[in-house]
Order: sequence, then structure tokens, then C-alpha cells
Amino acid sequence: MQAGYKIMIWHVLKKSVVDTWDELLYAIIYNFIWVVGTLLFVTWPFVTFGLFYTAKDISDGKGIKFKKFFAYGRQYWKAAYIWGGINLGVLVLLGLNLNFYAGINTQWAGLMQLFFIAATLLWSLTQIMALGVYPRLLEPSFKLALRNSAVIAARYPLMMLLLLAVIILMAALSLVFSAVILVLPFSFVAIFANNAVGAVLKREEERQEEADK
Repeated sequence: MQAGYKIMIWHVLKKSVVDTWDELLYAIIYNFIWVVGTLLFVTWPFVTFGLFYTAKDISDGKGIKFKKFFAYGRQYWKAAYIWGGINLGVLVLLGLNLNFYAGINTQWAGLMQLFFIAATLLWSLTQIMALGVYPRLLEPSFKLALRNSAVIAARYPLMMLLLLAVIILMAALSLVFSAVILVLPFSFVAIFANNAVGAVLKREEERQEEADK
């Protein structure tokens, strides 16, 4: 692994912790709103876009106001529900395939189960990165956000593994301390994803500038 790559990954993790700490009160409030909004289900895309767009502001060091969370949700509601509808359809399809092959007691069916588990995991990680891409687009586009996040996954697999490690750590903390799920994990993942996308885009810009010289 290149030294610059290692430094970038460490910087993303460190910055995400610092950003979360600096805006801890808002991170807790927004995390709670996201959990409640997701449980209501119909507001899940709305609160998800509100969370990730606000996380982008936190990552950029902008002043945070409580109302910005809902302002972003209202501003990008159409893109949010397109994203939510597509993801719901994909996840239902993946879930149906997993359930189908779980009912077949053969070796090849077990392999198909592993394939769809891996596909679900990869899709989920890519979508989290796509949510970090959205605030950087002039016009929100599912296709463009997905393409950019897929490029990040292909070129920076260790960043995706670090994202997975962060999610596993947050899930473990939530299982051990059940109250944690209400106060932190989803906000931290959103802040981390935004910092990761920002760092990758900056690195790609620097590489392009060097190539143009």
C-alpha cells in the first residue's frame, strides 16, 4: 500500500472522530431523528438525505443550524425518494433470492446464498458512499452518484473495508449498549462517508493534476 494511501485512510478516520466530537450535540440529535424517521419508514429517504447533507456541512466545517437538516430533506426530497425507491426494490429482490436459496438444501444453493449475501453487502456499502457523493453533485442524480461510488469502491477497496469496519464497530457498540443506537452510530457513519468521499476526490484531483503536467 502506498504511504499516501495509508495517510489518507488514517486522516479520514481521525477527522471523522474529531468532526463528530466537535458537533456531538447535533450528531446525537440528528442520529435520533434519523432512527425515528427510519422506523416510520415513509420518511426514511427524507431523513437519510437530511443526515448526509448535514454531515457534509459538518465535514466542511460549516456552521450547523438545527433547521438545516429538514431544509435539506425538503430541498432534495425528489432525489431522496428516487434513491429510496430504487434501494427498496433492489434490497427486496436480493432478500427474495436469499430466502429462495435458503430453502434449497444443496451445495450449489449454499454458494448462491453466499453470492447474494456478498452482493447485498457490496450494494449497501456502495450506497452509503453514494450518499456521500450526492451533496457534491450540482444536480442530484442516482446514476451519477452510483457511478462515482462504484469507482471509489473499485479504486479504493481498503476505504470500503474501513467503512465496513466502522459499521461493524457501531453495530457491536449498539448491541452491547442498546442506547447507543439512538445517539451516535448513524451520524458517525454519515460523517465518515462524507470525509471518505472528500478525501478520495481530493486525491483523484491531485493525481489528475500530476498527470496533466
